[in-house]
Amino acid sequence: MEHTLEMTLDPIWDTVDRLHVWPDQECPRSAEQETLVRLLKLTEEVGQVARMARSA
Repeated sequence: MEHTLEMTLDPIWDTVDRLHVWPDQECPRSAEQETLVRLLKLTEEVGQVARMARSA
């Protein structure tokens, strides 16, 4: 059987989809709380990138 990029990525994206949904299933939050949590996480990630860029 020929190995293709599509065959490689499908299982990865299935896992990504499951991981994306998992927190909502385990700990449901209001839409407002979910937006706040996502913004806080994004802010954390942007800060890490800025620190790395500054030290490079």
